[in-house]
Amino acid sequence: MLILQQFLWGFMGSLAVEIVQIHCLLDTSRKLPLRYTKPIYWIARLLLALTAGGLAVAYDIDTPVLALHVGAATPLIVQALARNVGNLLAAHGVDFTEKAEPQKGAPPRRRKTRVRDRNATSARQPTRIRMG
Repeated sequence: MLILQQFLWGFMGSLAVEIVQIHCLLDTSRKLPLRYTKPIYWIARLLLALTAGGLAVAYDIDTPVLALHVGAATPLIVQALARNVGNLLAAHGVDFTEKAEPQKGAPPRRRKTRVRDRNATSARQPTRIRMG
């Protein structure tokens, strides 16, 4: 399958999810929610569909049905990637909560270090049970 075909099938898979949602909403309430009237929603939805097409290309999908599946699953794939990237950054000590530049005259912020309670049992040390 050509790259353009992969992209378009992934793109269409993402849009298919939105079409099904709109269809279900119209079946139940005959009225669409307010979000469908806002341009920012449609911009975000378009970006998600473009991401879906990009993922189908990145996975080098061979069949249209699989590219549709990747397109439909794009929100879950992106959430999983974001969660794993956050865990990876946290594991390497990257902290996004601190400001890049301290304010003038303010002392630099230091991380609080944990002091381990020597009397507390550690997960690494087995608890000794005294018999008798």
